[in-house]
Amino acid sequence: GRKVVVALAGDHAPSFVDHVADKSLAPQNELQILERSTPFFIWANYPLENIDAAVSDTDPLNRMDMVMLAPTIAQQAGLPLSTFYQYLLEMKDATPVVTGANDYMKPDGSTAEFGVDETLDAWVHGYLNLEYNNVGAHAKRDQTLFDAQ
Repeated sequence: GRKVVVALAGDHAPSFVDHVADKSLAPQNELQILERSTPFFIWANYPLENIDAAVSDTDPLNRMDMVMLAPTIAQQAGLPLSTFYQYLLEMKDATPVVTGANDYMKPDGSTAEFGVDETLDAWVHGYLNLEYNNVGAHAKRDQTLFDAQ
C-alpha cells in the first residue's frame, strides 16, 4: 500500500500560564521552556529510514524547536531536502531549540544565552539570515535555498 507518515503536534501553554504555574518547579529559564513545550509524535506505516538521526543521544526528552519538526519528518520519510532543511537538521545537532527569550538549548538539554557561545550564536544567526532573507525593501529572496534537491 501507500506509505504514510503522520505527525501529531500539540500547542504550548496559554499566555496566562505565568499566573498559575508553580515557579518553584524550575529556574525561570527552564520554566519558560517547559511552559512553551509542545508534545509531538511521528508515526509511519513502514520503517522510517533515518530514525537514528532523529533521536538525541544526549537529551532523553528528544527536544527540538518546532521549526525542526518539518525537516525531521521529511528526513525520516526519505524525502529530498532543501538546503534550508539540511541547514536546520545540522543546526538541530548543535542547538535543537532556539527561543524568542534570547536563549537556546544545547544538545544535552542545558540552556545558554545568546552571546555566550560564538559557535552556537553563528548557527542561530545563519538560521535567522535564511529565515528572513526576504524581509525588507532591499531583500532578494534566494528561492533555491527552499527547493528540494
